[in-house]
Amino acid sequence: MNANQAHHIRGIKNSLDPFVQTMQTTQALLGRSTDAFASLQTKTPIVKAFHKAQVCTAQNIEALLELDMVLQDLLDEHPVE
Repeated sequence: MNANQAHHIRGIKNSLDPFVQTMQTTQALLGRSTDAFASLQTKTPIVKAFHKAQVCTAQNIEALLELDMVLQDLLDEHPVE
């Protein structure tokens, strides 16, 4: 791995943490919205939509955390030449 590639990978890694934190906040807000609308016992599909968005957000968080680990492994296995 050359220095430019390593720099690019580190830049991606550095941007992941704040993005994951934002997504975790979003996931929590979606959960609270799901609970709030579920308590209204509305017939609209809004509760299902909030829940689906919450689940998708959780999957994205998992994928980003996995990407972060893989990028770290790549940096560890291929030091800058």
